[in-house]
Amino acid sequence: MISIQIKDTKNFMNELLVKNTFDFFNLYEAIITTYCTFTIDGHIQQSYYSSEELELLDHADFAGWSQLKPVCFNLIKGNKTPELLKITLCLPGKNYAGCIERSMAPITEDNITGLYVHIVYEHGTINVITATSLNIFTMDKSLDHYWDNTIKTFLTKHFDVNIE
Repeated sequence: MISIQIKDTKNFMNELLVKNTFDFFNLYEAIITTYCTFTIDGHIQQSYYSSEELELLDHADFAGWSQLKPVCFNLIKGNKTPELLKITLCLPGKNYAGCIERSMAPITEDNITGLYVHIVYEHGTINVITATSLNIFTMDKSLDHYWDNTIKTFLTKHFDVNIE
């Protein structure tokens, strides 16, 4: 787990909420506090869809960020900045095999519960925190290091950052 502070808040928010920079992620959860607090659970409600629609969704567990991004944007647009914005994005499960291969972690796709990016805006500051979640215990941290480095590389490519 690493924490990265974003130096240019306006540019980051534009890339997050308007452009497609983060669209390859799914939304795990969003908490937005403006005049009240809104919580969005990104879990797809399987019972809402027909079997044909589920096939088109490729059996995803979470809605794509690109699908819910406009909803989040509509909740915060206006003259005032939000009191709090917490967005947890997750890597789609179909990408786990590649992460395991590149990290050389001694686990299987079924062992990964999630690869997360927590974005927290509070008091005018944005921090991005990485996280991995496994359903097994392992002393091996190669997947953690790989995920941290992947997100660090992604963020430094697109943004001016402070890495802690």
